[in-house]
Amino acid sequence: LFVSIGSASNVNADPLPRASVQIANLDGSNQTTFAYGLRNAVGLDFHPITNDLYTACQERDGLGDDLVPDYFTRMQQNDFYGWPYAYMSSNLTDPRRVLSNGTSERSDLVSITKTPDVLFQAHSAVLEMKFYTGNQFPSR
Repeated sequence: LFVSIGSASNVNADPLPRASVQIANLDGSNQTTFAYGLRNAVGLDFHPITNDLYTACQERDGLGDDLVPDYFTRMQQNDFYGWPYAYMSSNLTDPRRVLSNGTSERSDLVSITKTPDVLFQAHSAVLEMKFYTGNQFPSR
């Protein structure tokens, strides 16, 4: 069973399992972290051919109308997506999570931040995603 657990806040560093996708048996036993640093992964689906797990994620607020983009991405085991220390890549740190010397509170996590596959306008609030497997549309 794959379950997303959202953050409890906008930019506070919540302990796991917050802001992550967890794997567990149906009875809740053997819970482990699959991917983390995901503020609010609200859509989960497996690609029908590759069986890769994808998510639609709502990002943090408070950095202006155009930041931080929500996104759609493929996840792999142990991937980290930046929340709350970085966003979109290891090059963009959240200014609210920076020390007085200008470095991130968690440069170890910032350095492994994955770049999402598809970015959406900030605050789009993508709630779900599905892979189309029908044949209604003509082939290319």
